[in-house]
Amino acid sequence: YVAVSLCCTCGLVVYANYSTCDPLIAEQISSPNMYLSYYVLHKLNVIPGAVGLFLGAVFCSSLSSISSFLNSMAAIIFEDFLKLFAYFRQLSDRQSLTVSKLIVLVCGLIFAALSYVFSNSSNNLLQLSQTLNGMFDPAIIGLFTLSCFFSVVNKPGAVCGMLCGLAFSLWLSLGAYVYGPVYARLDTSIETCIGLNDTLAANNGSHTLNFDHLVSR
Repeated sequence: YVAVSLCCTCGLVVYANYSTCDPLIAEQISSPNMYLSYYVLHKLNVIPGAVGLFLGAVFCSSLSSISSFLNSMAAIIFEDFLKLFAYFRQLSDRQSLTVSKLIVLVCGLIFAALSYVFSNSSNNLLQLSQTLNGMFDPAIIGLFTLSCFFSVVNKPGAVCGMLCGLAFSLWLSLGAYVYGPVYARLDTSIETCIGLNDTLAANNGSHTLNFDHLVSR
């Protein structure tokens, strides 16, 4: 809840600053995902080190999450899937470590490719992330709860229930993503972009954004 509250607060702050000079309408950014970084770059640059601190916090949080996720995924793939084969069960510790590193490398390349694809998307990344979580979390939570409170369930039944739950959640999530409701955007304009242009010119010297042709429209 703390993280969600902070995200909501950031959104309100950005809207309060750009409600009458929307950089997306003004074509200064190409995606709604750039609002916060644009705000930090052009509003907090008067504070020494603020932009670098923001970038450092973003990279630290993302890299720490990605590294732990990759290590966990490599361990799960090796222990739960590859060791089903006799060849991988006979590997030494050193060889097992090498295989795990290769799994991390492959998964990292896949994630890098997906991040490149999503970076060119105009969709809201937070909404996309929540949609992906909604696809898989119900089945996983259901299987976990089943294993904790019911001792009479066998393996085929648990797997069948998980697959049924996964299929149902995929149907709901994909349907909501493709045919879901279109949420109305808050009203924004570019009527005060000239004032913002003057402020940026004072703060950044030669770095001036030209909004005159936009306002003249």
